[in-house]
Amino acid sequence: MDAEETTVVTQEQWDEVETLRREAAEDPEGALDDLAMALVVLADRLLWLERWEESVAVGQESVAVLRRLAEGQPDYLAHLATSLSNLSAALEEVDRPDEALGHRYETAAVRRRLAQQDPEENLPHLVWALHNLAVALGERERPADALAVAEEAVGVSRELDRRHPGAFVRELAGSLDDLAYPQGELGRGDEALATTAEAIALYRRDVEQYRADLAQALSNFGAYAAESGSPHDALAAIEEATGHYRVLAHTEPDPHLENLALALEELAECLGRVGRGREQRRVSKEAAAVGDRLGREE
Repeated sequence: MDAEETTVVTQEQWDEVETLRREAAEDPEGALDDLAMALVVLADRLLWLERWEESVAVGQESVAVLRRLAEGQPDYLAHLATSLSNLSAALEEVDRPDEALGHRYETAAVRRRLAQQDPEENLPHLVWALHNLAVALGERERPADALAVAEEAVGVSRELDRRHPGAFVRELAGSLDDLAYPQGELGRGDEALATTAEAIALYRRDVEQYRADLAQALSNFGAYAAESGSPHDALAAIEEATGHYRVLAHTEPDPHLENLALALEELAECLGRVGRGREQRRVSKEAAAVGDRLGREE
């Protein structure tokens, strides 16, 4: 589907919403459900089209309608959580982070409630809600709050791994990544290293599937190791990360060529810290060459 067709689909959905608004005003009991679902779909499509302001407006309406429906019918809670999450994303794009954060909190609260009712169905959704909340808190420079949320996410992810061994590797490893960041920010460098090392071990179970995640986790480990005064451990991690980014950049230059350039810059710094100046200069030249290639392709 090309961009023009996608815009037409969105306009058709908008017309449907207008019709359902009129019907819901006349017969709330009969049409409110259809209006809510149409609003959720339209808000999501507008978000996908990067029409942020419109997505915010439609998302706010969908949340209001779903809150009303969920008061008497808990079956709507899952739709409410989805709508809140999408609204949060749109609000972040229009630089309204405080409002977005409030909705992230509410999304997590709804997902917790659903997970209590049906853990098998809803624990994975709770993990991702907690992930989004932890990231948002980190971006708002609230590491202590991010730490508490990330610890909860790790606990939920471990429960998922206990129930379904090996099926939720990305969720558990990702939650560990989320936890390491506030640990590092709060001066708990040794814990950040141990947490990231556990994530790395999980990603190494299937390098082909998790190569990008593994590369990022290794880069994070290198940064924590450098901050903790372990330059050789940092170098080993960044060298491995760079190797993975070479593979990724070869098969999928966008976005991994930029990641490779950053990894090479980090590798050059690590080599300098351990006194390997000749190799540092060679890697710096390679980083510059990759950067030049990026500039030509933009």
